[in-house]
This record gives sequence, C-alpha cells and structure tokens, in this order.
Amino acid sequence: MKSPEKEAHPTAFWPRLAAIWIDTLVVCGFTYLGVITARLFAIYVPFELVAVVLAVVYSALLLGWKGQTVGKWVCGLVVQGKNGTPIGYRSAFLREFVGKLLMGLGVPIGLTWLLARPTGPGNDGAGRVLLIPLIFVIGYLVHLLWIKRTWYDHLAHTVVGRDHQPPRGAPVVLALVLSVSGIAIVLKAAEVASDDNTYREASPYSLAPTPYDDRAPAALREVSSITTGEDSTFVQWLAAHGKNPVDYSVDVASQHQVTIFGETHENRGQVSFLHKIIPALYHRAGVRCLAMEVCTREDNEDINRLITAPVYDPDLALRIGRHSPWQTWGFKEYWGTFETVWQLNRDLADGQQKMRIVGIDRQWDGPSIALVFSSGIDGVKAPFWEKLRVFRALATLPTSLAFRDELMAREVEKEIIERGERGIVWVGGHHAFTHYKQPYGKGRMAYILHQKYGDKVFQVSLQALDISPTFSFKFPKPGYQGPEPTINEFIERIMAVRGQTPVGFDIAGSPFATLRDSTSYYYHSQSSVDLADFTSGYIYLEPTAAFQKCQWAEGYITSEMYARNKPFGSTSFSVGGFGLTSGVRDE
Repeated sequence: MKSPEKEAHPTAFWPRLAAIWIDTLVVCGFTYLGVITARLFAIYVPFELVAVVLAVVYSALLLGWKGQTVGKWVCGLVVQGKNGTPIGYRSAFLREFVGKLLMGLGVPIGLTWLLARPTGPGNDGAGRVLLIPLIFVIGYLVHLLWIKRTWYDHLAHTVVGRDHQPPRGAPVVLALVLSVSGIAIVLKAAEVASDDNTYREASPYSLAPTPYDDRAPAALREVSSITTGEDSTFVQWLAAHGKNPVDYSVDVASQHQVTIFGETHENRGQVSFLHKIIPALYHRAGVRCLAMEVCTREDNEDINRLITAPVYDPDLALRIGRHSPWQTWGFKEYWGTFETVWQLNRDLADGQQKMRIVGIDRQWDGPSIALVFSSGIDGVKAPFWEKLRVFRALATLPTSLAFRDELMAREVEKEIIERGERGIVWVGGHHAFTHYKQPYGKGRMAYILHQKYGDKVFQVSLQALDISPTFSFKFPKPGYQGPEPTINEFIERIMAVRGQTPVGFDIAGSPFATLRDSTSYYYHSQSSVDLADFTSGYIYLEPTAAFQKCQWAEGYITSEMYARNKPFGSTSFSVGGFGLTSGVRDE
C-alpha cells in the first residue's frame, strides 16, 4: 500500500545561506576559469553574464534531476514540492529562471539603472543607486528568516527541506569555506572601516561653511556687463602685476607648503607646462614631491623605483599608467612626467634629496562604473548585459565616487604635509577648489586641505573656468540648461589685447576678483560666488582655440586590457552627464 504523502517542512535560514554561498563559489570558480582562458586569446567574455547563465542552467538541471545542487547536497538540503514530491525540470526552470533571474535580478537592476541613469544636467540619480538593491536584499532576508521560503519558492510551489545529514567531512569543508570567506569579508570590512575613518575625519572640513555664504552679491559684477572700453583696466593691472607662468609658479610654490594646480584633463599644453616647471620648482622653490591624481597610491613603490633608477624604463612607466582607474589614460605627456623627474634626479649632485612622485588616487574600477551608470552618446550604448557589472561598480563606489576626495586629501597630507616637505599637487580642476564648493555642497580635496591647514595650501587654476555645465552627477537645479559660460571668453579677450602673452597672477586684489558669470554652472545657483572664490591663482598659457589633446602612447592597451574591458573601450559614454570617450581601440 502506497504511503500517504507528507507535507514538506522548510529548513532554517543559515543552512540555506551556506548552500547558496557554496553554489556561488562553484559557479564563479568555473566562470572565472573560462574568462581567464578566453583572455589568453584576447577574447572578451562578460563575466557576470556568463556567471548568471551558468548559475541558472546549473541550478535548474541539478534541481530538476536530483532536487539538489552541490551546495545543497553538502548542507544536507533538498528542494521539494510542498507535499514532499520531486519538483521536476519544469518547476526547477520556473524557480531558477523566472523567479531568480527575471524577478530577483532583473527587476532590482533595472530599477536601479532607471534611478541612476543620467536624465539631464539636474540628475542626481547616483545618490539613490543603492536604494532598490537594498530594499530587495532586506525584503529577501526578512522573508526568508520569518517564512523560511522565498518568492521563487512561492512561484514554483517549492520548499527547501532537510534531506539527510551532511556527508562525513562536509561540516569540515563547509566550516573551512565559510571561515575563509568570513576572513575575506572581515579584511574588506576593515579596509572600508579605515576608509570610513578617513571620511569621518575629513567631514568637518569638507562640510565647513564657505567664505561666501553670508556675502552680499551686490558688490559683485557680472562679466557680461563689462564693455570693451573697460578692458584697459585689466590689461594695465596685468602689465604691473602679472608674471611669466614659470616664475609665478615658483613664487607661489615658495610661499606655500602645498600648491595645487587644477588642470583641464588631457590638455597637451598644460601637461607640457608641468614638465617645464619641474626643474625650476625643485631648484628655485624647494619642491621635493609631485602628487598626481592620474597615479594610484598602490603604485608608489614602483614609481619611486622608476624615477630613481640608473636607467629609465619606459615599459615600467606604461605598466604604471595602465593602473589608472579609468584604464584609458594612455597619454604620452602624463607618463612622460616620470622621465622628466628621472632626468632631474639623475642630474642631481651626490647627497641631494631626490624628487618624489606619488599617486594620490586608488585603483578603482572605472570601466564598470562607466558601463553601469552611463548613457550612450552618438547613438552608441553599452550592451544591456554590461549592467550586470553593477555589483563590481557598487563595490568600488567608496573609493571612486563616495569619498574619493577625502581619500586623496589624506594622501597629500601624509605624503607632503606630515613629512614637512614642500610639494605640488597636479589634479583635475574640480579637485583643486580651496575656497569654493560645487553646488551640491561638499568641499572637495583642496577645500578639505585648505580648511585644515589654511594658507599652507594654495590653488592655481590653469584655464579651467569654462568646463561644460554638464559635468557632474550633482547639479544646482534639475533641468538647468544654461548658455555657454562667458568668463573664459572675457579673459581671452583681455589676453588678446596683450598679444596672447602667457601670464600667471593672483586673483585676490586684482580687478578680476569680484567678477562672476551667472550663465555658468559654477555660479548659476550661488549668487554670492565670485572668481576669487573659484581660484586663488590663475595661469594663462594659450588661447582655448589652440588647445591640443594629449598624444596617445602606442602600446598602452594590452591584449589583456582589451579582453577585460572591450565594451568600455569601444564605446563613447556620458557618465553622469560628463562626456567620456575612451582611448581604447579595436586593434
């Protein structure tokens, strides 16, 4: 006589979690082997897509066949129907493909992308990027803890129950796996906690009020109101107070412990100017350290070995350059800075202190950030499955977007200020503001340093006044579409009267100090901001029309880099509204 069917009883939370973790390691392990093998032949394989497809096939086939995956077998679990019967392939497919993949993964990723995608200059979606995944994770855990079933169990009418005692030795294997995983998580948590401490220490400075918070805007003047008849006032002042850019750089670096130069990225003339001033800064201003945004702190030992070696190694310079977070910073002029400092150090007399170069950024995953939180331009978009990189992107957010400026400020403090040396910092213009906050309200790297160390820190802007208002994830007002800024056009007008002669000068005390431009992103929503807030020093090198982009370094992109990030390199992106066209080419 056939025994009556018994109702299956769901098992506890922790055995299920352990089984899921083991299966994740199995799937990711096989996927990783496949991806690494493909990279040996310069073939791009999307890791996340392959892992997801493999996970669904692996789980559906094994559950339909035996009701157990490797993880569930190790933990002594089985997936059954509610009455204790085998589930079969149909229910397994419904559970794994529809329940897990489409509902459990597709919905939160899709909603996250909709929240975070750039929708115009006023977009602030990146600030909400963790909301949807967090809601789903919390909902999943609460439901599993209380009901001991998931939504995909309900969908497929399944129950995960106890099948048998785990095989002999399985508890030891499980304990080892969980212990190693736990140690890795603890170590990562310790790293994040350390970063968080840096963030907390910097927060009082980054959140400190600006000097223009209580200023009456009536004393400021819109640059558009200045007539050509008034140009002579500015020309005459520059004739009396302006200096050759090299001499000006030496003067300000001599008077301040840290001089921060804010560049326009990829501008050949500006990076060439850096090469030109390095010897003068060393011999005439006592500068002993150059801190660079495009280098990472993880490479500092290799950088020091490179610039102090008896023979210069251009291959090592390129290898260091390939670690730049965006992985597309393959410009000759930037990595040629190493050779300039190497030559300086080589020419020093015995016993003279050598100049150092230090990286202040960290090795974060720029390609994944771009592929997940970007919208295509010129009609070209990343394949939709690249949005699965969201997990990699979220893991790198703390060091890339969340508190990158705080971490860079700490590196400058550690490498220059605490050593008691004199140094310069070469960064993008937006990190260089010592007195100004962008409209979203948090002070950036130079602001933190200036708030903490006052006049020990000085800022020089290299014609970085008219960057497009579609720069950042964070903007003053949603939907703002202002006309092109005109303050740089005015300065170029003055320089044209002077014959385009390069010049460096202090903004404070000059007739330029109280100028503003309400059509610009930088001034539009902050009525009391003037040019002296935006920058303390200014260097004019050449007309904007003469700007040239840096030259590409042949051999920068390796087959391994190509095979790892092909979609990022072959596509143009607008990351949070900021146009980014990578230099990777399909060769």
